[in-house]
Amino acid sequence: MTIILRWQIVERCVLTVLALAASVLPASSQTAPAQSNLNPTALPTDITPQIFSGERSLMSRELKYSIWKKLPEKLWFQSYTEISQRLETNPQFLSRDDKPDYVFRALPNTTVGYNFLPNTGVYCNYFVLKDVFARFPQLGRPTLQSLSFGVQHTHTFGEKTAAQVKLEARELWQAQDIQQFDFLPNINLTRQVTPHLTLIGATTLQLRGGDYFVAPTREIDPFYSVQAIYSRGLWNFVASDTFVTNFRHPPFSNPIPQHGNVSMIASFEVNHPIHPRYLPGLYAFVRAEPVWNWDSGGTPGLSGFDFRLFSGIRIAVFKPPLNQYNEQMRKNIREYEKRRSKTQPQGPTGGLPTENQNSPAQTSSKDSTSSSAPVDSTKAPDSM
Repeated sequence: MTIILRWQIVERCVLTVLALAASVLPASSQTAPAQSNLNPTALPTDITPQIFSGERSLMSRELKYSIWKKLPEKLWFQSYTEISQRLETNPQFLSRDDKPDYVFRALPNTTVGYNFLPNTGVYCNYFVLKDVFARFPQLGRPTLQSLSFGVQHTHTFGEKTAAQVKLEARELWQAQDIQQFDFLPNINLTRQVTPHLTLIGATTLQLRGGDYFVAPTREIDPFYSVQAIYSRGLWNFVASDTFVTNFRHPPFSNPIPQHGNVSMIASFEVNHPIHPRYLPGLYAFVRAEPVWNWDSGGTPGLSGFDFRLFSGIRIAVFKPPLNQYNEQMRKNIREYEKRRSKTQPQGPTGGLPTENQNSPAQTSSKDSTSSSAPVDSTKAPDSM
């Protein structure tokens, strides 16, 4: 209880400082147009996607190797395209008198990056979210788009734990005549508990404003997410939960929408490749997604309980930054040779065996060097 109270005090202090900083920004940055055409069914986890479901790349290993060898070693990309249909019990997010609907969704999401240092790089992300509603077609207009640029740094702790820090700047086209800009600092911690179980914790602070690189002037939204991925054979079981607090009014005078709220979005998914041999990155999935809203004052679009039941396919294509894996493999080989040199027998001159004696360590290192890149680069993206 003491820890929770201290955290709430720190959170309030941070919000107060950010609100004071926003108050000195130009007045034009705080003038908001009338709210119109906002799609209430676009959740915070939809417009700030954190996709990690253990999918493999769409391409076969042989095709990946032939393509990757022709691309820069430090270049990386990942693309996820999700085509789904869902039953949604409360798409308008009303506190009462909710009406269900059937929704078709297309969500392509692509990121391209370049690592200028072994574990540090820049990237660009673009995604489109298009919902088509059978009963309330007005909710699907206009099409939501996002374009962002960012820098990220990855640090590993041993062989099973990795931390990633990101700073992203994003322009969000969420509705007609409304400009949204976000700063998105993010910290992500991944732990490989067993070969079959991966745990992920992430926190994102969404600082939203109305002008380019001017934020926060509309709202402050901290995200807290946890996720567990369990793999058995080709089956992946994914469970996640995200808690979001939207601070709008107060402290800001003209946010969009006007009222703040609190949301919790849970997700439970099962996926499996459709054809593991020829299309290993084409997955079929079923996902249940309950959504809770509160502290919204009954505001339409921010209230009530919604349950979503998805089914669809997801296509995954990606290339990792191979310089990270190649450097790790070289490090492993050096450590292996060092350990073997301490334990192997001495040669005729009292030193280590010479090269023409074909020592086991040297033979192993040569074999590992010649085969390390394809083996390591294949395993690494499968676990991303």
